Amino acid sequence: MYTFGPPQGEICIMGQERSFRKRKDTAFCIKGRSYTSALTTKPCQCSEKDFNCDYGFERAQSLKTEGDRCFADFWHDPDSPPDDCHQGHDFESSTGYRKVVSNLCEGGVNKQQSAKQHTCPLLPPRGLQLGIKGQMLAVAPGDDITFIVHQEQGDTSSTKYQVDLGDGMRAIYQNLTVTDEPIQHRYKQQGVYRVTVKAENSAGHDQATIYIQVTAPLQDVHLEVVPIAGINQEVNLTAVVLPFEANLTVFYWWIGDNLQPNMSLGNSLITKFPEEGEVSVTVQASNGRSMVQDTKNVHVYDRFQVIPLAFSSNLDRLNPNIPEWREDVGQVVTRILAKITGIPQESLVTMVKRGLPTTADLYVLPPEGQRAKRSVFVDKRIPAIKQAFNDNNVSFIVRGGLQVLVTLADPNAGNQSILYYRSNSCNHAIVML
Repeated sequence: MYTFGPPQGEICIMGQERSFRKRKDTAFCIKGRSYTSALTTKPCQCSEKDFNCDYGFERAQSLKTEGDRCFADFWHDPDSPPDDCHQGHDFESSTGYRKVVSNLCEGGVNKQQSAKQHTCPLLPPRGLQLGIKGQMLAVAPGDDITFIVHQEQGDTSSTKYQVDLGDGMRAIYQNLTVTDEPIQHRYKQQGVYRVTVKAENSAGHDQATIYIQVTAPLQDVHLEVVPIAGINQEVNLTAVVLPFEANLTVFYWWIGDNLQPNMSLGNSLITKFPEEGEVSVTVQASNGRSMVQDTKNVHVYDRFQVIPLAFSSNLDRLNPNIPEWREDVGQVVTRILAKITGIPQESLVTMVKRGLPTTADLYVLPPEGQRAKRSVFVDKRIPAIKQAFNDNNVSFIVRGGLQVLVTLADPNAGNQSILYYRSNSCNHAIVML
């Protein structure tokens, strides 16, 4: 009813020889539930077919005289110790062959039999890495920092690790990467600190370095820019960041509808506006731990006039040199001047400048009906404005009842002012008398 024996073709499969029973061709019986095709198994003797090339070896098909031998690749040294080889221990170098995984052959050929025994030498540290738990290289003063040291190769038990935290703190550790002893520290002062770890034993040394940025979070940024600008006139954009001692700040500038910002390490940028109209300018300040933003609108004209102003010196004592204060003083001057002269407040803009002594620029915008008449240079409002300043009519009261007088920056200039206008794609600045 059945015939018995190995399958046709290869007798040994994965190091085993199996005997099967097969229904005879002349039998017409049906296999029952208890039918088992494989009857017996026994291990085969190992042959060259039961071995593959080991890691770092490959067969040289081009060398016909060498047959199917495994040769070490150019980058592999069979006698080099493994990464986890510690001094005093032994390791076995590969013959270039290893038995196929799950192969059950026994005896016969043993391609691994000639492996050499070596004593682990003292290896120099290699692949030293220094990092921070949490991967934050920018921290605030007083933050707890945990440094992590990792060594990829070399002996660790006899290696000393010299740690320099960059602020005068130094320490020496033994077996640092084995014991996983944490290195914890706090930086009190803002700045950039160079942290180094040097691993050294009698066989050699290695070193790793990282830079830690210690900076307080940004509180605010104020964009300072002239409210009025001429077409293609150079305009200075300045970002005032709080706290003032903030360092390592990067500035991103968005001008108009452009989605691609300009980037700078300094807090100022020179730009131009090619067309008349209202342009939005946004600055973002970032220091790796925080980001703040401010936006201002700049009105671009092809023609306007500027009158330089001065203040009585008693205002300098009260000048805190902050943007909000300058804006408040400018609005006060504009409101008083509009009331005295009867000129619409929308046509006047006073911008107080940074620093001491306290000065300002008065921008006189063209009337709505005359903004298209570029050839008209005579502005009857200018004499009335200057007369108000010459008559000492523009003044206001500040803290403590102190009266501040606003005057022309150059009283001897008479009816002089500066006229900005554009013609034939050129910009002009003319002193008007």
